Amino acid sequence: MTTVTPDQLSEFLKDKTKPNWSRLNSGIDGFCVLKFPGVGGTSSLVMEIVLDPEGCESKKRGFLIRSKSEYEKLSKIIGKEAEGVLTNALAIEAPGLNG
Repeated sequence: MTTVTPDQLSEFLKDKTKPNWSRLNSGIDGFCVLKFPGVGGTSSLVMEIVLDPEGCESKKRGFLIRSKSEYEKLSKIIGKEAEGVLTNALAIEAPGLNG
């Protein structure tokens, strides 16, 4: 499976048929993109580190990374493989959200 592209992330965020809390498989085992309720009725994208063996299909929660600063703190743990997808997802932030 290929990793999700910036265009796919943008479309996922804009897609009104995908409600908040919808998940998008990132293409990297253990990581999902989650449409998160934002400020003033907007949505943002966050990365979910999935701990459940069922992965992104599970309703169980993992760790949420909500901003670039949170990502930077965890980047040493996560490693280089997920860096591109995480960075792209976190760059598409809802208005009013500061990292």
